[in-house]
Amino acid sequence: MTNLSDAELLREYASGNSEAAFGEIVRRYADAVHSAALRQVGNEEQGRDVAQSVFVDLARKAAALRPNTLLIGWLYRGVRLAALEQVRKEQRRQQRERQAMDLHDPAPETANDWNIVRPVLDEAIGNLGEEDRDALLLRFFKNESLASVGATLGISEDAAQKRVSRALGKLREFLAGRGINTTAAALSAALTANAVQAAPAGFATSMTASALAKAAVATSSMAPTLKLISLANMKTALLILALAGVVAGLTLKRAATQHELRAARILTQQLAAEKDALRAANEQLAIQTNDLERLRNDMHEVLRLRNEVSQLRRQLAAGNKPASGFETRSISDDSTNNIPISAEPQINVRARFIVAPASLNLPIDNLGNGSGDSKIKAIDQALLQAGDAQDKSQCEVTTLSGNEAQIQMIQSVTNVNPQSGLSTVYTNIGVTLDVLPSCRTNSQSIDLSFVATVNEIIDISPEQDGSQPAFHSLAISNSMTIPSGRMVIVAGKLPAGGRWTQSRSGTDSVEAGPRNLLVLLTPTLVDASNQAQPQPGNGPQAGGIPLDTGVGPTQ
Repeated sequence: MTNLSDAELLREYASGNSEAAFGEIVRRYADAVHSAALRQVGNEEQGRDVAQSVFVDLARKAAALRPNTLLIGWLYRGVRLAALEQVRKEQRRQQRERQAMDLHDPAPETANDWNIVRPVLDEAIGNLGEEDRDALLLRFFKNESLASVGATLGISEDAAQKRVSRALGKLREFLAGRGINTTAAALSAALTANAVQAAPAGFATSMTASALAKAAVATSSMAPTLKLISLANMKTALLILALAGVVAGLTLKRAATQHELRAARILTQQLAAEKDALRAANEQLAIQTNDLERLRNDMHEVLRLRNEVSQLRRQLAAGNKPASGFETRSISDDSTNNIPISAEPQINVRARFIVAPASLNLPIDNLGNGSGDSKIKAIDQALLQAGDAQDKSQCEVTTLSGNEAQIQMIQSVTNVNPQSGLSTVYTNIGVTLDVLPSCRTNSQSIDLSFVATVNEIIDISPEQDGSQPAFHSLAISNSMTIPSGRMVIVAGKLPAGGRWTQSRSGTDSVEAGPRNLLVLLTPTLVDASNQAQPQPGNGPQAGGIPLDTGVGPTQ
């Protein structure tokens, strides 16, 4: 009889009450029915009762089943209904307790843990449609191949595979609604390994005999209920259910508390990681600030040496040593170096800082070098035509010839990370100009040494949202001789994403692309009232253009 199909065995039993045919059916499905019943009731004795009632029902209704009935699906539905009728309340309590204990597990994300899936698996399968449920039962509960599943359902092997995958997907969605996250592959592996377990020895034989006997009794005499629950047993059951409800409530409350603590722990770890990243960024900023300070000190030393060289040249040109009545002072205390205080002329240095797009074609060959008169006019014309050139800062300072002076237009800028809300304060953001002008006696030419430093914040985050700021510094230095009142232009390159000091309009904008920084310097000899001294001759002189014809409005 092992070669006969399920439909043929049922037909033989229904027509001739063949015990052998019915026994073969029980043997084929005993493991699956027992496993499904045991999963749902969680008790061996109750599981045997549920399985027995299902096979009894099969024996009674065998003749009424349609020829195309899928037996595994019919038996599974029978197990489901019998289990729900017998232990519905007890099963739900057990499910809540298992879920609560699973949430208490330090690693609840193990999606393929059979102990997590098992309490709600049959409820999930019961919610599937008939086609999906039959395909799932044939594949994992009867352990048939996809080709065999397709043949049984009357579809192709590919269609059977898609139907099984669809059923697994719906199971996964149902489990996700219960807080159990898994994947279709993990769920498939769990079902393959645990869906059907071997029934106890002699289970099929005892089920066959018991089912046939009870079916015969039910058919002939409609015997009354074989088991009666005594009043004492009912009271005990009610007490047990009440205590179980209390325990389940406490367990769920504890599980919820554990879940909240776990979420708080994860949030704390994220904040600690962001704090470490901010600390690293602050350390990097401190290193860059120290490097900038060291560079500035080096530039001051260069200016001091240039000043000494200029003084020595003037002394050699005069052919004598410094006369009596001269004072020796240091640059740091705003004094001259062996120069008679009353004899040294005053020099006013005006500076403008202009930012223009790098795409603007400017006739600058060597960035950081002075430009001739023709090039300055060409730059002037190009900037006048550029609508997005920005006049960032303008400043001036008056000092004695041979004295170093410094102008600072800086501020502190607070950058807020939009993701974490943490803020970082950057100091000395803006412009610092160190100049050392000097002029020979009765000369209209000025020896100008200078260092122009720009500090800004660069946004290096891919989203350009300010979440990854970096400190950037650009220093331009040079030394040249130009006529009084004429302009010299030097240039440097700034990267994209820079945020500098506030512009004259009060906005704090971020530059989209690479930029050119233009520094326009105009040294002018002035008298005691800070008025420009008259210059011999008219017209522009080589090496510069008047300040009032430069780029943008003057202040």
